[in-house]
Amino acid sequence: MYVHLGGDTIVRRKELVGIFHTRVTQAGATKEFLNRARQHDQVADLAGGQPKALVVMRERVFLSPISPGALKRRACHLT
Repeated sequence: MYVHLGGDTIVRRKELVGIFHTRVTQAGATKEFLNRARQHDQVADLAGGQPKALVVMRERVFLSPISPGALKRRACHLT
């Protein structure tokens, strides 16, 4: 099954690692994780600079304009 993250982006649910609120991006470890992902060109900003959710996939990180709660409902609704 697939989960719509915003814009034209749809991902496979089984590759989803986690959905986090962007408030967690303020933590030191999360900032370091995002910086490393950016250095390896693995971050896709779907939110145009104002993300509500951080979606971690196996091979990529997405910054989504959709709230983490809505993304979680979409992902869980597919079971």
